[in-house]
Amino acid sequence: MPEQDMNEHEKHAEEGQRRYQEWRNKLLSTPENRKMYEEEGEKLDEWLASEERKTKPAHDSSRSHIAVSGSRSLVKSAKGLYAKKRGSD
Repeated sequence: MPEQDMNEHEKHAEEGQRRYQEWRNKLLSTPENRKMYEEEGEKLDEWLASEERKTKPAHDSSRSHIAVSGSRSLVKSAKGLYAKKRGSD
């Protein structure tokens, strides 16, 4: 990729990241919104646990089990990052 195109790509990525952070900060700016965000995260966690129970095979080599477990790990990571960010606000 030519250097000029790479610079445009980087600028676009930075703009997207900035806009996302503005949206996220606005979303979590009120206690009501933060509570709703946490409640929805808990619902997602419960749903993922339910799906994991439904799809858990007799042995752990199933792709669906791996996919659900991977999704669950991502949610846990995101929740951890959110808690960390919230603690530093």
